[in-house]
Amino acid sequence: MPPKKKEAKAAANADPNAPDPELLEWRNKTLELQLRERTEDIALMRESKLALEKEAHDLTHAYHQNRGATMAMTSEMTGQFEGMQIQLVDKIALLQRTVGDLKEELVEAETRHVDTERSKDAKIAEKDAEVEALKARMEDMALEFSGMLNGTLQKMRERVELSTSNTFDADAGARMQRKFNNGS
Repeated sequence: MPPKKKEAKAAANADPNAPDPELLEWRNKTLELQLRERTEDIALMRESKLALEKEAHDLTHAYHQNRGATMAMTSEMTGQFEGMQIQLVDKIALLQRTVGDLKEELVEAETRHVDTERSKDAKIAEKDAEVEALKARMEDMALEFSGMLNGTLQKMRERVELSTSNTFDADAGARMQRKFNNGS
C-alpha cells in the first residue's frame, strides 16, 4: 500500500533534524523495559528493606528482653554476693574473736603451767631436802644404834667371859669399869 497522504505530508513537514520515529519507538521500549526492571528491583529492595527492618526490630526487641533478663540476673547475683560477703565478714570477725579468746586462754594456761611447774619443783626440792635430812638422821641413828649394839655385845662378852672363867680376878672389875667409861 502506498503511503498515505497524511503520513507523506507529515514526513514532508517533518524536521530534518528530528530523530527517526522507529528509533524513538525502540528507545521508548528500551526505557520502558529499564523502568520495569528498575521498578521490580525497587519492589525487591523494598521487600528486602522491610524484611531487614523487621529483623532489626526483632533483634532490638530480643536485645532489650535479654538485657532486662541479664540486668535482673546480675542484680540478683550482686545481691547474693553482697549477702554472702556480709556473712563472711561476720564469720571472719567471729573467728578472729575466737582466736583472740583462745590466745588469751593459751597464755593463761601457759602461766598456770609455769606456776605449776615451779610449785612442783619447789615441792620436789622440799621433799628432797626432807629425804636428805631423814637419811642423815637415819644414818646418825644407825651409827648410834650400832654403837649401842657394839657396847651391849661387848658387855655380854665380858659377862660370858666372867661367868665362864673359873678363876676370880680382883682387877677384872676395875678393868671393866675402865672399859665402860672409855666407851669401847
